[in-house]
Amino acid sequence: MMKLSIKELVITAFCAALTAALAWVALPLPLSPVPVTGQTFGVIIAGSILKPRNAALSQIIYIIIGCFGLPVFAGGKSGLGTLLSPTGGYLWGFVIAACVISLCIEKFGVQNKLFLFGILTLGTILVIYSAGVFQLMLVTKITLAQALTTGVLPFLAGDLFKIILGTLLISRPTIHKQGNLYRR
Repeated sequence: MMKLSIKELVITAFCAALTAALAWVALPLPLSPVPVTGQTFGVIIAGSILKPRNAALSQIIYIIIGCFGLPVFAGGKSGLGTLLSPTGGYLWGFVIAACVISLCIEKFGVQNKLFLFGILTLGTILVIYSAGVFQLMLVTKITLAQALTTGVLPFLAGDLFKIILGTLLISRPTIHKQGNLYRR
């Protein structure tokens, strides 16, 4: 059984709420019905300040509250149908990505900004996009090339911006020290 201290529970819930709030920060794209949202920045923060199990748990909580009807997914969507839709794989990827980011930071630390940038890129772009593209192909029966064109390329610039912002924020000494406190 997983026991969380009050502090861990509060910070884990905060990260779930942050991801939900950032879903409402949306930049419409001219060639896509799906906007660039701030959700992946919430995943970056969760993975950076929480232990791996809590980082993953924060995103599981986020998904659960969306499944129960709270409009926390991109564009104010909610419900199980969103998780099963062509874009639901990205949401599943949030759980894995938060955990991967946290595991990498736990194992390797925050040695320098370039190293941290690599960790955040691995967790954000490789993990989330892989899960998203897989489900996009599965549900819509499109090719890998089509899935990459519609499900990755339009979002790379926005996610790179969030990764750079996360790298700058997380590599700050005060944030890094606080992040280590949450990992105890």
